[in-house]
Amino acid sequence: MNSPRPERRLARKLVCVVWFSLLAAGFAEAHEFEPAVLTVTEGPDNDMDVVWKVPARHAELVDVVLPEGCVAGDDVRQQLSGTMMLHRWSIRCSASIASSDIGVSFRRRIPVDVLLQVRFADGRHWSTVLTSLEPTATVPATVIEGHAFSQYFRLGIEHILLGWDHLLFVLGLLLLISGLPRLFVTITGFSIGHSITLGLAALSWLKVPVRPVEACIALSVVLLAREVIQGDRQSITRCYPWFVAGGFGLLHGMGFGSALLEIGLPEQGLWRALLAFNIGVEVGQLVFVAVVLLATHLVRANRRPSNIAVRTEWLGYPMGIIATFWVFERLMP
Repeated sequence: MNSPRPERRLARKLVCVVWFSLLAAGFAEAHEFEPAVLTVTEGPDNDMDVVWKVPARHAELVDVVLPEGCVAGDDVRQQLSGTMMLHRWSIRCSASIASSDIGVSFRRRIPVDVLLQVRFADGRHWSTVLTSLEPTATVPATVIEGHAFSQYFRLGIEHILLGWDHLLFVLGLLLLISGLPRLFVTITGFSIGHSITLGLAALSWLKVPVRPVEACIALSVVLLAREVIQGDRQSITRCYPWFVAGGFGLLHGMGFGSALLEIGLPEQGLWRALLAFNIGVEVGQLVFVAVVLLATHLVRANRRPSNIAVRTEWLGYPMGIIATFWVFERLMP
């Protein structure tokens, strides 16, 4: 029996690498975007209210670091709200929070960003993002216009790039569609769909239970993986991909909106923050699409005519396995 040609062996190895890479990433964490939110509201006589929302599974790994001269009151309350741990307490400081350092302390490095929101007594608002590399920030005496926009823009990018379920769905669209014009229309339909429900959910105008929505998002990836596996067979998805992408975009937007609802929108500049988050999601999505298209182009450009191409239908199997795992995981109590 003849041994497989080198090109065939290379193709098989490539498929195995894709399989195990997707499985490792998918089973490790279906959705790692879990921001914490620290809100400080300044009151009269330097009394302040502090609200600290942190993912429950990371609650013991990160602590709030108050400004110097501030003492926390005894009326500390805690309650579990969904997957978030909520803390509320009052503090008294020796001076205004302006020009003070405030932040968090990580007991070990974890993939959690902290959105710090400061509401001054005169009605001004300021926000920034704290990370394990930059856990402390100095509250400015003068609020810079547009600063909150950049922070929510960054959070939007992180949300899409750390959302493996959303990225797998977009990857499925890329595997199904040929031709840049057709791909552009389909991605636009997906963007329009999730932009609509993102805004409705983030503003609490559309209230849906989070876990069933997340399970349905995973199920949408399963359905798309089935289309990929079936190859060139004509179906509604292949004939009208923009319509299917737009419909599922409405579903994915609910997931985006739920994440933004947990973060919270500032009372001042609410629409700018919402727009910034949505633009960040779109930019992150376009970056992912560009990287996949560039990688595909490089592979095709460096492939000799005698090489055997890897059938993209095979990629539907790891997509379906991962997404099915997410469906059952998210339905479990």
